[in-house]
Amino acid sequence: MTWTTSRADDVSLWCSDVPVPVDIQGIVERPVEIHDRPFGPHIPPWMEVDRSISLLRVEQVNLGGEAVPCSGLVRLEVTGHLVDIAVGDRVEVLGTLARPGPPRNPGEFSYDNFLRMQGTRAQLRVNHPAAVRKIDSETGILWTLARWRGEVRKECQRLLARELKPPLRGLAASLLIGDRTELTDELKDQFAETGMMHLIAISGINVGIMIGIVLIFGRMMNLGFRSLACGMILAAVLFTWITDQQPSVIRAGLLVVVTVLGSLLNRRIDGWNALAICALILMIWNPANLFDIGAQFSFLAVAAIFWSSQISLKSLVQERWNIIQDGSLRQRLGFSGMLVLAQMYFVTGAIWLATVPLTMGTFHLITPVGLLLDLLLVPLAMGVLGLGYLFLGVGLLSPWLAGWIAIPFHWGLWIMQTSIAWGQQVPFGHLFVPSIPWWWLFVFYVLLWLTWLRAAHWENWSWGKRIWPVWIILGLLLPFFPSSRSEFRCTFLSVGHGLACVIELPNREVILYDAGTIGDGRRAQRAVERFLWNRGIRVIDTIIVSHSDHDHFSGLFGLLERFPARQLLVSQQSSRSTQSGMEELFQAAITHRVDVKLLQAGDRLHALAAPASISVLHPDGILAGAGDNAHSLVLAVEYSGRRILLTGDLEREGLDAVLSQQDIRCDVLLSPHHGGRDSNIPPLFRRTDPDWVIISSGREHPESLNSAIGERTILNTATSGAVTVIIHSDGQIRLVEHLAKRPRQI
Repeated sequence: MTWTTSRADDVSLWCSDVPVPVDIQGIVERPVEIHDRPFGPHIPPWMEVDRSISLLRVEQVNLGGEAVPCSGLVRLEVTGHLVDIAVGDRVEVLGTLARPGPPRNPGEFSYDNFLRMQGTRAQLRVNHPAAVRKIDSETGILWTLARWRGEVRKECQRLLARELKPPLRGLAASLLIGDRTELTDELKDQFAETGMMHLIAISGINVGIMIGIVLIFGRMMNLGFRSLACGMILAAVLFTWITDQQPSVIRAGLLVVVTVLGSLLNRRIDGWNALAICALILMIWNPANLFDIGAQFSFLAVAAIFWSSQISLKSLVQERWNIIQDGSLRQRLGFSGMLVLAQMYFVTGAIWLATVPLTMGTFHLITPVGLLLDLLLVPLAMGVLGLGYLFLGVGLLSPWLAGWIAIPFHWGLWIMQTSIAWGQQVPFGHLFVPSIPWWWLFVFYVLLWLTWLRAAHWENWSWGKRIWPVWIILGLLLPFFPSSRSEFRCTFLSVGHGLACVIELPNREVILYDAGTIGDGRRAQRAVERFLWNRGIRVIDTIIVSHSDHDHFSGLFGLLERFPARQLLVSQQSSRSTQSGMEELFQAAITHRVDVKLLQAGDRLHALAAPASISVLHPDGILAGAGDNAHSLVLAVEYSGRRILLTGDLEREGLDAVLSQQDIRCDVLLSPHHGGRDSNIPPLFRRTDPDWVIISSGREHPESLNSAIGERTILNTATSGAVTVIIHSDGQIRLVEHLAKRPRQI
C-alpha cells in the first residue's frame, strides 16, 4: 500500500520508531474509551491495568521550552482511568511519542497501515492520568454535537450497566452501540470461532432494526409517506453518527438513504446500483476504506444477498409445487415451510461462500458451524436488537419502565451467548488454517463476480456449475497440503523483550524454542502463529521451554489452542517452578493432550532429519542455590556441519557450567538473557567463536556489548525484525533480516 506524503508540520515528523518523551498540546477528537484490564496466565499480574484510549488532534509540541506548531492525529493511550476529559477539550499531555513501525515478522498484521487508515500516524503513551491536564474547551456547533454524542453513548452505557452484569453487559454494548471496551477476550474468541463476528459488529442488521422501529411507530402515528421517509432517513443518519462510524455502518446507513430518496423521487431502485453508489461515496470520503476488512466483508455479504434473492428456489421445483397445490392443507403448508427454510439456507450459504475465502486469507479460520448458527441466531439477534433499542429508547425517556424490557432482553442475550459457547465446542465446527495463495483468491472472486453478473441466467451457465465445485474444493484443500521445505531454517521472531524461535527441519518437523514476551503474551502468540501460517505449518511437533520466566512461555497458551502439538519439553527445575503461569501451562498441555517430558544435559531429540541433530548441553540436574535463569535449557542444533547454540537466559552458575564444557563452538549464537551485560561476557564469545550473534530484545543493545562480542556480526530483532538462519544441505549458510530483506551469507 502506498500513502500520500504527510504535511510539512505533521506530528509524525517529530517522532521515530523509538519512543521519545514529549510535551504535547492538542484537542481531544473522540470520547475517551476505558478498556478493562486484560487478565490470565498470558500476562503478568503487574500489567493487569485498565487503559483509556482516545484520539488527540495535535496543535503544538514543546521542545526545549519552545512551542513548535504542528498538526495531525495521534492515538492517545493512558494507563488508568482518564476521567473529566471530553471531546473538544484542549489538553496538555506528558508522555512518550512513537511512530508505529512496519510488520517485524513474516505474515504479521500491519498495525501502522491500520492506524493510517484511521488518519493516525503516531501513538502517544502516558503512564498516569495525572499527566493529562485540561486547559480549556472548544466551542461551536460541531464540538457541541460531538459532546452530545458522547453523552448519549455514556448514558446508554450507564443504562446497560444498571440492568446487566458482565459478560452480557459487554455483549449488549457491542451489539447496540458498537462499544467493545467491556467485551471479554473469551467472548470475542467464541464469536470469531463460530463465524458470528458479524452479530457483534454494527452493520446493516442494526440499521434495519432501527428503520423497522421507525416504521412501526410511524404507522402507529398514521404518518404520511413523505414524513415516514424523512423519519427513516433521519434515523439512519443519527444512528450512523451515534455508533462507531465504521465503514460497514456507513454503508448500511447510505444504503437506506439512497433507497428512500429513490422512492421519494419515484425512481426504480436497483440494489446493485445503490450498492455501487455507497461504495463510491465511501471511497471518496476515505480511499483507505478499500482496504478495510470490515468494509470488504460488508459489501460482499450484501452483494451475496442481492444475488441469492434473485434466484427463486421455487422455480427449480415448480413441477413439484404444482402437484402439491392439489394436495391437502397440511402438505401445502409443510412444503411451503421447507421451501422458505431452503431459501433461507440458500441465502445464508451464499453469504458464507462469498466471505469464507476472505476469512481464511485474513484470519486463517474456517467456521462450518456458522452455517448452522446463522440460521438459528440471526432471527434471534433481530429480536434481541429490537428489544435492546427499545430498552435504550425507553430508558432514556423513562428509566423506571426500562427495567421491564430488560428482562426479556437479558434472556435473549443469555440464549445468544449460550448458543455461541456451544457452537465453539462443536467438533470440527471451526478450523485454523494456513495462508491460501493470492492467485486462488483472485480467481475465486473473478468467478464470483461473473456469477453475480449472470444471476438471471444461472440455470443456463453449465460450465460455471462445473468449475465452481472444483475451484472451491481446491481452495479448501490447499491449506492442508504440506509445504515443501528442502533446507534447514531457524527463525528468531521479533517479540520485544522475550524469545520465540521456530526451527524447521528438512523432514518437515517443527520445533518451537520458547514463545513469550515480557508484557502481554498474546504479542508473542500472534507473531508465532502468523509466521507458522505464512509458512504453511499446521502442527508443532515439539515445544521446548528454556526456563520458567514469563517472557519465555507466555505466548504458548493461545498457540496450544490453535496448533496441535505432540510434546512439551522442560527442565527439571521448570517442572518444580512456582513462577506465575507455569502451573497453568502444564494444565493447558494436559487439556490439549500434549505429552510433558523432562530434558537434561546429554539428552538428544529423536526422530530428527539426518544429518540434523539437537542435543542438550545444560543443565545437568539442579544447581544448588541457582535461580531459574541459570537452569535455562541450552541446545546445540546441528545441520550439515553447521551449529546454532540456543541459550535462553543463561547466567551465573549456569554460564560457568556451560563454559566448563569441552567444545561449545558454533556458527550462530543466541545471545543469552536478551543481550544482558552479566551474561554476555568475553569468555563466552571466545569459547563459542560464533560468526553471528542474535539478540532477541525490544530495544537496541548498548555499545558496551560490542566490545564483549568483538569482531562478530550482531543482529538484533529490535532493529532487524525476524532473523532467519537458512542452512543448505551443502553447509552453505544465509541469514535473512525481515526488515532489511537482504540475505547475509557465509
